[in-house]
Amino acid sequence: MLDLSKISTLLILAAFPAFIGLIISQTGKKKNLSLGLLLLSAFAVRFVMISLDPFLHDWDEKFHAIVAKNMMEHPFKPMLRVHAIIDYDYRAWCCNHIWLHKQPLFLWQMALSMKAFGVSILAMRLPSVIMGTVSVFFIYQIADKWFKDSKVAFLAGLLYCFLNYQLELTSGKNLTAQNDIAFAFYLLGSLWAFTRYLHSTKTLKWAIIIGIFVAGAVLNKWLTGILVYGAWGLYILLNSKKRKQTSSYFELALSAFISVALFLPWQIYTRIKFPLESKWEIEYNRKHIFEAVEGHGGDIFFHLDFVQSNFGNALIIFMLIGLLRSFISKKYDRIFSVSIFSAVLFFFGFFSMIVATKMSSFTLPVWSILAIYSALGLTFSWNLIINQLKLKPNIWTKSIFILVVSILVFFIFKPKSILDYRSADNEDRNKMIANTQIYKHLAPKYYKNRVVLNLRAFNDIDLMFYKNANAFNFWPGENVIDSLQSLGYKFSAFSDHQRQILPKFIKRNKDILIIPDTQK
Repeated sequence: MLDLSKISTLLILAAFPAFIGLIISQTGKKKNLSLGLLLLSAFAVRFVMISLDPFLHDWDEKFHAIVAKNMMEHPFKPMLRVHAIIDYDYRAWCCNHIWLHKQPLFLWQMALSMKAFGVSILAMRLPSVIMGTVSVFFIYQIADKWFKDSKVAFLAGLLYCFLNYQLELTSGKNLTAQNDIAFAFYLLGSLWAFTRYLHSTKTLKWAIIIGIFVAGAVLNKWLTGILVYGAWGLYILLNSKKRKQTSSYFELALSAFISVALFLPWQIYTRIKFPLESKWEIEYNRKHIFEAVEGHGGDIFFHLDFVQSNFGNALIIFMLIGLLRSFISKKYDRIFSVSIFSAVLFFFGFFSMIVATKMSSFTLPVWSILAIYSALGLTFSWNLIINQLKLKPNIWTKSIFILVVSILVFFIFKPKSILDYRSADNEDRNKMIANTQIYKHLAPKYYKNRVVLNLRAFNDIDLMFYKNANAFNFWPGENVIDSLQSLGYKFSAFSDHQRQILPKFIKRNKDILIIPDTQK
């Protein structure tokens, strides 16, 4: 396990290429080199993040991990547990058999990674590292095409690269974890492809690529993944030239058709193959709009407050300046600016004022645009100050700007938060590490050809991930165990822990092995 000094060193080393890239970017030369260094840091920082916690995080990550592992062998049958020998509630995503609680694409990606590199936490988290890194590239290109300024593009990518919240999603610590990293990636990819579409003569190719990314977004989350089509349609309506071209409507329709053709088969397949689970999940998703599901409520300022807490007041000010600048300046495509802002506004409005359930990651997919606005506002404000003071750009002014940017990045990176969670004083984390070691080193006699009972709450998922075991965090009644034993099933059970005290009928059953290891 890494101590805090080693973690600090790794984070500094991982961030260093981006700092060098920032210096180079201010020269306006060697753009590819500065971008390459930024992407190197984006990958390195994320790889460090997925290496920090040698255990499956509670809730979302561990469920993603086990379903993805099972999809390695059964890609079209998403299962929480392969052998559901005990009665279960198909509606309970924490404890059921067929698992349709999330769309499948990010799970397939995780399964493919583990197929290639073996079943491990690092392999399971690796796709998030790759998608996060490519997202930085997408942001750079969107900003560069939009504002025709590589310095703004670099800053936008830099800000997103070090946003703490999405780094902790990558690590698996934050709720929804891999699912929202993937959703944000595919939705951002559709906006990137739309930007390329508007600046290319090969529009048909980019229309197809947009459709593929939209399908990917829908196959990770759901229909909010079609956001780009709203921006695209508005762009056509506001652009007098595009509005009169039949090809504009054809390409939009073709792109939408491709996306539907890619994401609809899974919806039809699951509705036919798993009708009970599919119907329930559709209804459960609908509940998010009208009810604060699972206690995730909040007021209309929930998402704005969360953005403020992650970007900070200074970047919020620059964000607003950048937003205004994107509308006012004649140098930029105002119609594109209006279309993109309308998409962002819709996203925040929908989840703030219509959807009753409030979860932190709901607006994450458009944070990339907020980072771009922040970069534009910061660059414009700095240039304005330099011009007002009648200073000539030189090594001193550039050094001060680099210092200002570095301070802003430091505050959104939140290294103290990263270190505090990994502190040796974090007892909950220490317990998860200790329990993981128990599960990883469990003797085969306790789990091979046996059903393991009495794991710590939801840690049955952990044991099933690390070992090819069938495990439960409870025990069934005596009659159920007797019935299963008569069918040839063998059992083992962890010894008493916390308030889970094994009943006498298990302790006196000589055919049930008691595992002496004490779970924390």
